[in-house]
Amino acid sequence: MKDPYCYPDSEILINRFEEREDQRLSEIEAVYTAFRVRQLCDKPHEGLFDFQHLCNIHQFIFHWAG
Repeated sequence: MKDPYCYPDSEILINRFEEREDQRLSEIEAVYTAFRVRQLCDKPHEGLFDFQHLCNIHQFIFHWAG
């Protein structure tokens, strides 16, 4: 069965980087995530660490994921 979220004939999720090779995609994701976490360490998001605050942090870190 064809997965509409993956590239044709692949198990790789369609992604903003248009990367179709699994190892390379993992490397790109790691670099982008590390960069955003570093930004967050340099300038933390103010808040109460409630559910919405954690969602905002997650969105900040993984904005590239869609």
